[in-house]
Amino acid sequence: MGNQYKKNRKKRKEKHENSLSNLYLLPVLFIVAIVPLIVFVKVIELDGLEAIYWKGGTIHTDFFHYYKSMYFIAGSYIGSVVVLTLYWMKRLKFVKSKYYIPLGVYALFAIISAIFADDVDVALRGYIEMFQGVFVLIGYVLFVITIFNLIREDKHIK
Repeated sequence: MGNQYKKNRKKRKEKHENSLSNLYLLPVLFIVAIVPLIVFVKVIELDGLEAIYWKGGTIHTDFFHYYKSMYFIAGSYIGSVVVLTLYWMKRLKFVKSKYYIPLGVYALFAIISAIFADDVDVALRGYIEMFQGVFVLIGYVLFVITIFNLIREDKHIK
């Protein structure tokens, strides 16, 4: 009877140590649940390549993409800081995966592309009506790594 109690206690302790608080999932929840709902107007004066190739004039009014990209960048970078903090506090072990290599290559080529771009503003911020510049592309990589390491249980998905 005492031996079974010790086993159950050990299992509960291991489960408690391996589980993460739902608070750590707030950046992920923010990106998945709140960012798609963001709709603010942003008036952008076009110059450089955007003014040359955009057929709608030199002023563009964006309702959907600009602020979503800004909030996505903030959420993904904060999520990666949470993961790194948990790792340094020894509360989280990184998932061993072969997918880190292609993610790293993608991030590296996104940075190289931004460095050698003809229009640095477009490379950093992204083209109008998309706003997927290098910071958003790196944010995608960080968000995948964050989800990969924080989502451990079915309750996290629910």
